[in-house]
Amino acid sequence: MHVRQQAAQAATGKAISVDPIGTAVLDWHDFFTAVTAMAGTLIGLLFVVIGLNPFIMADTGHAGMRVLAGQTFHSFLVLVLIGSRR
Repeated sequence: MHVRQQAAQAATGKAISVDPIGTAVLDWHDFFTAVTAMAGTLIGLLFVVIGLNPFIMADTGHAGMRVLAGQTFHSFLVLVLIGSRR
């Protein structure tokens, strides 16, 4: 029996039905919050790196670095969007 379900049962004196998926998502809330915060921080650091070295995004720069920066930004942005949904 889940801790929240036990607490609810102890408070009311009778068993209640708890949504197992909703409970599982609530258990992972802190993890998703941490992942979202880290992804947001890393997006900020990516902008700092590009700001300090704009040659990365220049047309004369290495194309692989532009692609890597774009893919990294997209991946972190997806994490932020998924993690911020409530």
